[in-house]
Amino acid sequence: MNKSEYLFFCQHCGVPQRIPEFALKTYLCDEKVKQYYCNNCSRENKIPEYVKKLKSEL
Repeated sequence: MNKSEYLFFCQHCGVPQRIPEFALKTYLCDEKVKQYYCNNCSRENKIPEYVKKLKSEL
């Protein structure tokens, strides 16, 4: 089985962050989750609507 990883770029410091497919499906595509935190600067990043729509494609 081919596992995919995705990159998110922090909206504040610009550092890329790897997001495993499992985390994307389980957490970031959840309607209740509105943001994620950067591992570099620890600031909130809003999750865009197009990411939420990815759940049906994963």
